[in-house]
Amino acid sequence: MFPAGRYQKAYQDKPKFRCVGAHLFDFDEAENQKVTELQNLNFSRDEIECLCDLRPPPRDDNERMLRLIAWTFRERSRYPAHRYNTSDFPALYSAREASTAIREFQNSARPRSPDRDLPFVVFEITFSGVLVDLRSAHTEENLGSQTDARLLEIAIEIRNMSYDGLVSPSTDGHTESPCCAIFSRDGITPRRVVLRGESLMAWQPQPGEL
Repeated sequence: MFPAGRYQKAYQDKPKFRCVGAHLFDFDEAENQKVTELQNLNFSRDEIECLCDLRPPPRDDNERMLRLIAWTFRERSRYPAHRYNTSDFPALYSAREASTAIREFQNSARPRSPDRDLPFVVFEITFSGVLVDLRSAHTEENLGSQTDARLLEIAIEIRNMSYDGLVSPSTDGHTESPCCAIFSRDGITPRRVVLRGESLMAWQPQPGEL
């Protein structure tokens, strides 16, 4: 079993940044698509209401952030599998720096839409909870040589031990600006939108932008 207690770290109102597609942030497209699919499968309205969020559209950015966070963690969420989660085991990915959050989203989206101009939104949250910091473990536990499947197993072990998430080097190896996979909704508070961009793949950091 992974020695998570050796690497645990408590956070209190720690600022983090998250980058998402604007279609999810602004238009709640994922929920609308889910409703349409269930209607096409002849689900009743009562059944759809049990499975979907049919509240009125968000009125402002704070409601949009709250709704997107809730969608990530909601039971039966369709949040896709990534490095430290499965479709049945959601995680909210964030980073210490806004630029790192954008780079991570670029790396995630590139295989699916390398040439598509994907509008995006970066927003700030704060997080309180206990995370397992895998940055030291990458050296001490030789995690850098582990397969993606083993890293996912470690993430599941950490979650099953009731930790709130983990910290790891970014996918491009920037240990000085780590990424964070948060497993618990309880410690997350939305703060503000910091950037809206028109093309995720074309984005490059600009002086004073973030």
